[in-house]
Amino acid sequence: MEKLYSIKYISLIALILGCLSVGKAQENLMVFKVKGSPVLKVNDSLKSLSKGSQIPSNAVVSLSVSDDLLLIDEKGKCYKINEPREYKFSEVLKSPVAEENSSFTNKYFTYVWDQFAKNKKSKVKTGVVYRNDNIILLQPSDSVKIYNPEIKFVWNIDVEDSFFLLRDVETDHISKFGVSGNYLTLFVDNDFLKKGKEYQWAITDTKFPNLVEVEFYNFSLLTGDEFKVHRPDIDLFKKELSALGLTNDEIKVLFCTDYKICF
Repeated sequence: MEKLYSIKYISLIALILGCLSVGKAQENLMVFKVKGSPVLKVNDSLKSLSKGSQIPSNAVVSLSVSDDLLLIDEKGKCYKINEPREYKFSEVLKSPVAEENSSFTNKYFTYVWDQFAKNKKSKVKTGVVYRNDNIILLQPSDSVKIYNPEIKFVWNIDVEDSFFLLRDVETDHISKFGVSGNYLTLFVDNDFLKKGKEYQWAITDTKFPNLVEVEFYNFSLLTGDEFKVHRPDIDLFKKELSALGLTNDEIKVLFCTDYKICF
């Protein structure tokens, strides 16, 4: 009898722990896309919502007319609410969408969760890194693959007498341009910039900088055949995110920012 009691006791403890584990996975949601001005209410505090905002389980989300909110959990599952009223956390969980998302899109949502909710640092640079104390390279971000007939290079400030450096990774040759303003557009003409090659770029405020101290951003130019390899994933990604209300331009930005493929 004592042995049977022990088994029942252990089973009960396992059941309780299992329930706690399930509940833990539902403690937070995260805002993925917001339209309008929805408000988060926690106890007596009010907070406006934006992409990356956490929604704790004790919160109430208040939506006005024309507000729209798309949320995700840590497993990449999506939830959408858009009726003008207040939602308890449990009510949000009753509004799942896109149950048939592909593993590719699901992995994307879990990636976003990791970046915003868990605050993990990426091993590659994200486009907000200081150069020469005050110059920040903005576009294209580091380590992207590009399939476009032209590339717009953008940095943060208009530095008088600044210099654009372009390095051919294969030959190590560096081309230098004096620039004014905070952007420069170059064309993929298969002469100066060639498909299938890798390059690096940087901005300096010195005509003859110490290249050892200059940190370059990398980018490579995809050929047509290389881009075709990614096309099925891109088309599926576009289809599924379009169903969630994202525009074609928004989807391109997401793919470029997070998957490092710009087209």
